[in-house]
Formats: sequence, structure tokens, C-alpha cells
Amino acid sequence: MTKKITIDETLYNLHEYCLDINSRQMWLHGIQGNMHDEEGEPGVEYQMATQAIKNLNVLMMSSPDEEILVHLHSCGGDFDEGMAIYDNIKAMPFIVKMLNHTHARSMSSIIFQAADDRVMMPNSTFMFHYGSMGFEADTKTFLSTADFAKVANRVMVDIYVEKCKYGAKFEGWKEKKIRKHLIDMMDKKGDVYLTAKETLEWGLADRIVETYGEL
Repeated sequence: MTKKITIDETLYNLHEYCLDINSRQMWLHGIQGNMHDEEGEPGVEYQMATQAIKNLNVLMMSSPDEEILVHLHSCGGDFDEGMAIYDNIKAMPFIVKMLNHTHARSMSSIIFQAADDRVMMPNSTFMFHYGSMGFEADTKTFLSTADFAKVANRVMVDIYVEKCKYGAKFEGWKEKKIRKHLIDMMDKKGDVYLTAKETLEWGLADRIVETYGEL
């Protein structure tokens, strides 16, 4: 028989590791003191990714068949670390339900697409855009890195297109037309914001809930 974790252990794991094994829930958010966006919110970086991957594997080891709930509360961040989270969510043998509490935006909007059941809170939002970059390097390295950023942009758009083709807004559209629309929107607006309802209509979420009982 699997040992149930006590309430004290649960609280410790929740606050220290963002994980509750008993209820099969994990919290995905930035680690305070690490990379921040312009608003001071911790973003996706290697420690957040490492913790998320560990937590996913702990949940898999505890039960490979029971679904989990991931609470998403992230402003976005590093592409490579975010894709590591994305890949590991996709690789899990159980159903992954993900609840967007505030804003699935930038890298976290891509992570959101990895879930089997993508759930929006009524006032949560969604935002996608081209990634930004800035660093110092020799000319060859700078140009090489910039070229790879184009690959990352294609990966991002591919993920969105795969989901959007099932959205009510794009019913009857071919993938090429959807891709052009997404690119045109980013070229025009830079940051493209969607309400919870629009996110659902675009096929970038599966449903909107108002209470935890609906999960």
C-alpha cells in the first residue's frame, strides 16, 4: 500500500517543491529571485524547468495512470527551458490537465499547449509574440544565434497552428492560411492578446471554468 503523505509533509512539499502528490497537483510558476520580466515577475528559466521536470517524474513514479492538474501562473521566459517543460509534459503517460490562472503568455502560452486539457479561468488571458533576444558575442556567433531564433519562431508557430486548426474561428481554413494569419497578427501588433473566450475560439484552449468543481 502506498504511504499517504501527512498534512505537514503536504504543506512542506507544496511550498518548497510546488507539488502535492496526494491530490496529484503541481504548481508551475517562476522561482523568486531568478529571471524577472519588466514587471518583476519571475519567469521560465532552468531552475523552474528542472523543478517541473522532477515533479512530473515524481508524479509518474507515484502513479503512471492517474491524471494530474498543473496550475499555470507564469509570465513566460526562456525558450529552451520552456520547451524542456513542454516536451516532458507531452512525454507523460497520464492525462495532464492545465489551468491558466492569470496569463499564458510568451513561453508559457507554448507550455500551455502541451496539456491534454487546457483550461482557462474566466479572466485569464493569452498572449503570443516573437521572442526577444539580446546579448554580446563575436559577429559570427551573433548571426548564428539570430538564425537559430528563426527556428524557434517556426517551432512556436507550428505548435499554435496545430491547435488553431481545430478552433471555431478557423473552421474551414487551411494550415497555410492560419499560419499567415498568426504571422500577420504578430507583425502588426507585436504582442497579440486574447481574452479567455477568444483563446477558446482560436483553439488555443479547450474550455473555461469558473469553479474548481468544473475541473
